[in-house]
Amino acid sequence: MRKGGVICIMAPALSARRANKVGSVARLGSVNQRKSKPVSPVRINMQRLSIVFLLSTIVPLALSFLAVKLFDLSIAVLLWVGLASIPLAAFTVSRAVLAELDRVIQIVAPEEPDIFAASESGAIDAAVIAPKRSA
Repeated sequence: MRKGGVICIMAPALSARRANKVGSVARLGSVNQRKSKPVSPVRINMQRLSIVFLLSTIVPLALSFLAVKLFDLSIAVLLWVGLASIPLAAFTVSRAVLAELDRVIQIVAPEEPDIFAASESGAIDAAVIAPKRSA
């Protein structure tokens, strides 16, 4: 159950009112914990993705439609622009979505440094693996 940005886990033996207290977690009894600040959710920037979509799809098709109407061109111009811009838009939008998801993943679960990385000489740095012991 979610109340006030804190997830409360209810055990079957406890009443719902007791388990719904903000800042307490019920596990076979109530364990009082300090109130923690609610974590703000990480969101995907839809404005950036919408702009990429508009610039890669809607703008070329709208400009070609206006060119067909204003200059009395053949409708084939609109078809050729559509054939060129739609696959290009799919590529650019998918790259933007993947970049945005990568940004969100780096915020939520950043990569841990590899402690077993090889040093410049190619050997594993022994100081990282086994720190010096004092006698």
